[in-house]
Amino acid sequence: RDQGHQVVLVAPPGPYCDRLRDDGFRVVPLRMARRSLNPFAEAGVLRRLSALYRSERPDLVHHLTIKCVVYGTLAARLARVPAIVNAIEGLGFVFVNDAIKARILRPLVRRLMRAALDGDNVRVLLLNPDDLATVKAMGVSGHARLSVLPGSGIDVDRFRPDAGARPAGTVNVLFAGRLLYDKGLTEFVQCAHRVRKELGTGVCFLVAGEPDPGNPASVSPDTLAQWKS
Repeated sequence: RDQGHQVVLVAPPGPYCDRLRDDGFRVVPLRMARRSLNPFAEAGVLRRLSALYRSERPDLVHHLTIKCVVYGTLAARLARVPAIVNAIEGLGFVFVNDAIKARILRPLVRRLMRAALDGDNVRVLLLNPDDLATVKAMGVSGHARLSVLPGSGIDVDRFRPDAGARPAGTVNVLFAGRLLYDKGLTEFVQCAHRVRKELGTGVCFLVAGEPDPGNPASVSPDTLAQWKS
């Protein structure tokens, strides 16, 4: 909040909503199934989101993730929201996975994204030049509306290893993130097996994260149990 302005967060109900409320944000729950392909259910999400925007009358909306970018932008247009910012943090399962479901959905998602992203009052933030090229290939015009963020990773000057945090001679290799095949987790595990076989002890591979059941590329609990053992 600043000079009378209010930030309202809209998200599916989850464990972090209460923590955000404790930090002083107003949180409005919006139920949506990330993997749903039911046209009636999806139309209902769009209708509820548009009604919320008409009720709240925001000066600006900021959307994250592909589905929220598409639905949020369409709802914002229906509600005549004056300014829209869309942050695309990776193109997600539909564009990076080669499964049959992803290939079938890709043309439809391209058309929806082109309709959502191409507008004079829409600004699009991307994480890398490859995603920028993909969005341009969809037919989104207007270079001034597309921006690549200068970086969203780790500040290695601030976060440096503590020499005393591990025994001398050991190396820790960490994977931190959602446990998705698309993030290279299978390759990480294969690398761990190979290094342990060739080098033995002295290298420790760590995984920090949780599965994401809403993503088709999520690692199954059975596979995680096999890796742990």
